[in-house]
Amino acid sequence: MQDLQGRVAVVTGAGSGLGRAIALRLGREGMRVVAADLDGASAEDTAAQLADSGVEALPVAADMASVAAVEGLADAAFARFGRVHLLCNNAGVDGYRGGPIWAAAPADWERTLGINLYGVVNGVRTFLPRMLDDEDGGWLVTTGSLGGLVSAASMYGVSKHAVVAYMEAVDAALRARGSSIRTLVLLPGPIATAFGERALAVDASAVARSEREAIRDLVASGSDPAVIADALLEGLRSGAGYVVAGGDLDGFRERVATVEKALQVP
Repeated sequence: MQDLQGRVAVVTGAGSGLGRAIALRLGREGMRVVAADLDGASAEDTAAQLADSGVEALPVAADMASVAAVEGLADAAFARFGRVHLLCNNAGVDGYRGGPIWAAAPADWERTLGINLYGVVNGVRTFLPRMLDDEDGGWLVTTGSLGGLVSAASMYGVSKHAVVAYMEAVDAALRARGSSIRTLVLLPGPIATAFGERALAVDASAVARSEREAIRDLVASGSDPAVIADALLEGLRSGAGYVVAGGDLDGFRERVATVEKALQVP
């Protein structure tokens, strides 16, 4: 699917940050865009920016952790455009940082995995069967993180490891059936958005001051979301299965070396 002109993309978490940058970038390629976000007003803002640049766009308020809401999103997208060629599961939250991970409450896990993992599962489960009927093929794009490759140090990292593994399983199943739909996992490093600050705002009092400062430093030194969106587009053009952007694989290599060193083979 090299030519994106006139095709249809659904981008979740499109109301701000990386999601908005991806929606705008795909719009510049001539795609029609469904901008979905938990915050309906933010989705409308993104759709308005797309419309101002001549892109046909549909805003939808949707909670990706809700099966019913995701089904509603799919119904709205197909009712408006008739088909979807690219699903970008981008919505995400940072997750619990209130202490050691074993102290996290069930509600913390439900919130983080509900959006970061089940949001992806819900999106694929709902959209993919309809996309398989389209002879033009398409893409399942998922925003993972370099945190999904390195040694997990937080609930966010755990959720992103799960996302990477899930998309590997989806890709294997698609290839086994000879489908022309391809998967792409975007693996960005730190991004200069309000993502980290929103995570701290959930319960800033529970997060150590040193950790708050470290998160803010990461955000301040992070990549421009537009740069990450450009890298994603290049990955689509080249047919890549993974795109690393705004970071390197040093931490991944360290993790592999640590696991190999710790292995005991009978």
